[in-house]
Amino acid sequence: MNRRKFLIQCSGTFLKASTINSLFFSGGILIANPISANKKQLSESFSEQTILFSRAQWQTLTAIQEHLFPAKNGAPGASQFNAKAWLYNFLTFPEINSEVVQIYRSQIDKVNLLAKQQFKQKFIQLDESQKEQILRSIEKNRQSQRWLGEILNNIIEALLTDPVYGANNDAIGWKWLGHSPGFPRPNTQQKYFLLK
Repeated sequence: MNRRKFLIQCSGTFLKASTINSLFFSGGILIANPISANKKQLSESFSEQTILFSRAQWQTLTAIQEHLFPAKNGAPGASQFNAKAWLYNFLTFPEINSEVVQIYRSQIDKVNLLAKQQFKQKFIQLDESQKEQILRSIEKNRQSQRWLGEILNNIIEALLTDPVYGANNDAIGWKWLGHSPGFPRPNTQQKYFLLK
C-alpha cells in the first residue's frame, strides 16, 4: 500500500480525533500541541532571522514534508496547506523543550550529509527516487524513524486543522477529503488557547 492511499484510509480516524488537543511524542514524553500564531505572525516568522533553523535547514525540512505528502492527482501537497507554518508554530510553543528543536536540527543535517555522501548534492537538489532512498536509509535508525513519524503526524494535523490556526489554507484539506466541519467554528478571538 502506498503512503497516500494509507493516509486517505486513515483520514476518517484523524478527523474524528481532536487536532486541537493532539499530542506530540518525543523521547518518551507526550507534549500538548497548541497552535497559537495567526497567518500574519506566521508569515513574519519565516524571515531570514528565523532562529529555529537556518534558511537551508528550512528548505530541507520543507522538501521532506513535500516528499512525504506531495501534491498528486488533485490532492494538495504539504506546502499547499501550509504544513511548514503549522510545524513552526508547534516548535515555538513555550512548552516545547529546546531538545526537540535540537533533534530536528540534527536530523535535518543528517539528511543533508547523507545526500552529499551518496549523491554529492543537497537533499533539495535530488530527484524523487533519490529523496526516497535517503529517507528510507535514515528510517533504519530508531530515532530518525520516530522523527519522520512526527513530521508525518504534524503534516496530517496541518491538513485537518481549522484554518483559524494558521494551516489548511482556505480549508483545502477539508475540501479534498469532503469533510464538513462542526459548528460553531472558532474565530480569532475564540481560539482554544485563549479560552480560560
